[in-house]
Amino acid sequence: MSANQRLFIGNLPPQINEETLRDIFFQRTGVLPQNTFLRPNFALVRLPETLTLEKATEMLNEQLEFDVNTTNMLMVKLDMGN
Repeated sequence: MSANQRLFIGNLPPQINEETLRDIFFQRTGVLPQNTFLRPNFALVRLPETLTLEKATEMLNEQLEFDVNTTNMLMVKLDMGN
């Protein structure tokens, strides 16, 4: 799989962990990411071959409520590998 099959997901709350991120990804897209690279406030997610970048971006680029006091608008875009 090429590097252009990775998404950058930004504006994540600091308390998110990899399991929660994978759950959100699955709930929104119906598939699990190939792998994730999680850092404070952002993640790089490698897409499975069955999911296009456009479809993943459309499904993930929306407001998510993480708990009663935390609502974040995720920023999802193609990871250009820079």
